Amino acid sequence: MMKTIRVSGVLFVIAFSALGAAQNQQQPSKPTPAPEMQRLAKMLVGTWKVDEDWAPGGTKPNGGKGTGHSVIRLGPGGFSLIEDFVDDTMQQHQHNVMWWDKKSKRFKAVGCDDLSGEGCSGVGDGTAGGQWEQNQVVWQFTFEQDGKMITAKMVWVEKDSRSFAATMYIDANGTLKRDWTFLHTRRVK
Repeated sequence: MMKTIRVSGVLFVIAFSALGAAQNQQQPSKPTPAPEMQRLAKMLVGTWKVDEDWAPGGTKPNGGKGTGHSVIRLGPGGFSLIEDFVDDTMQQHQHNVMWWDKKSKRFKAVGCDDLSGEGCSGVGDGTAGGQWEQNQVVWQFTFEQDGKMITAKMVWVEKDSRSFAATMYIDANGTLKRDWTFLHTRRVK
């Protein structure tokens, strides 16, 4: 009787092992993030000190300097990036999610903040969004300000492995002018 139980137990273990192996062979492999997303993650993931440089005549009419900090991390499976940004000068908080849209071949994003009064807004409808152009990511989009649609461009460029700059350009009477540049410097843990 004891021998029968042991043999049955061994057969039971073998059967479950074979079933598990068969299921592993039948399941498709997990997808991987697009190369564009992997490249962006390599550039942006980290904890950052942010130095702000505002151009006169733009969002801040007199221009100026400011500081902030940002944490950018991978989203589920590495298919998105999640940023939590705090502007220390303006006491603004932002939560942003960015991803690569295979269909449009562009980065898209949604951002939520406590300053605009809208809650959240997206970038990436239609032809809007971001793309790699050589060694920088260029975002093209429009937004509404004072009832008027404004054309904008944001450029992210890696300075070195420890820093990158984000520069916003806004349409000023038919010409894109620099509104601000935020230099992100990696914080060492």
